[in-house]
Amino acid sequence: MVASIFGVEERAKLVLGAIEESIAKVASAVASAGRPRVLYLIGPPSWGLYSAGGDTFIGWLIEAAGGRNIAGVYSSWPMLSKEFVTSQDPEVVIISSMEANAEAIYEDIVANFPELLGSTAWRTGRVYLITGEADDMVVRPGPRIGRALELLAQIIHPGIFGEPARADVINLVKAVGGLAGTQSSVATVAT
Repeated sequence: MVASIFGVEERAKLVLGAIEESIAKVASAVASAGRPRVLYLIGPPSWGLYSAGGDTFIGWLIEAAGGRNIAGVYSSWPMLSKEFVTSQDPEVVIISSMEANAEAIYEDIVANFPELLGSTAWRTGRVYLITGEADDMVVRPGPRIGRALELLAQIIHPGIFGEPARADVINLVKAVGGLAGTQSSVATVAT
């Protein structure tokens, strides 16, 4: 309807077709893949462990990208407890933040949610910070939703889609010194 108001029906059909093509491509590729447990955090832990519930568009993106949204049992935008997140042991963590400083986000995790450093996601190097345009297209539903789905599919299933090759998607574990470099931090936090 909006396209007809502005007289751009043909362009709208192209955009819609591209979105539908992205959805179909990802759905086909992840149909027989495992569904890793995914924690999506809206901002760093110091903001609270806010996530995307099962009835949100981000919750849909996670599931459509082949993940299992651990916050999917909740509706809306819940604040999760540390105990809940720890009990779910996420295999992939995605932190959405306009703060692009990986060290600052890592320090925030150490100070406010050090338990995350013991998760399967951290131990296997699957903790990602999305910032800038990547963050913008994931948190705002619109014509880039197909690209957002493809990006989350890369993060959740790099073996199928390849690792994201964008400056605004940061593998936090690698950025702060790799797996070996973080083990001493885990020991320091635990004592």
